[in-house]
Amino acid sequence: MASEGSFQAAALALNRSHPSVFAAVARLEQLLGLTLLDRSGYRVGLTEAGREFHARAQLTLRELDHLRTYAGQLASGEETVLRVVMGDLCPRPQILRMLSGFFAERTGTRLHLEYEAVGGPLERLMEGSADLIFHRADPSDPHLERIDLCAVPSCRWWRLGSFRSRLAARLRRSRCGPSPSA
Repeated sequence: MASEGSFQAAALALNRSHPSVFAAVARLEQLLGLTLLDRSGYRVGLTEAGREFHARAQLTLRELDHLRTYAGQLASGEETVLRVVMGDLCPRPQILRMLSGFFAERTGTRLHLEYEAVGGPLERLMEGSADLIFHRADPSDPHLERIDLCAVPSCRWWRLGSFRSRLAARLRRSRCGPSPSA
């Protein structure tokens, strides 16, 4: 009735008779102890309580629709939530593009995306707080199902003393190095 504007239009939309819709609304008002419709004028309209109840009912119906979709996902084995952790050396733009394409096709699946450094992604996977990680891993680890997506260049590292001596040698060779008086 609220969406259609009249009992007659509501009856047509519901494929019911006018008296049956009228009686159903009266039973609902009695059950709730609320007056949902103002019948004092020529046209019937919602009372303030009726508007609030109608808005809440619409939310509830949408939530019911979401629950049906969720139940369908569970029944089909589709993931409803995917917990993804990206490592510190991942090529983020490429990975985010892949994830965006994946979730565009799976609108009912929610993404929980987090970033971790060093050993964090692997720890999260092993403890069960991540379903999927994008991170470097030991290819010989039998606990992991691994797919190589891309190679990520890395930099070399040295211990501090070695780095200092290499830096000093490079500065000596360059024109921008410290002056002999320094």
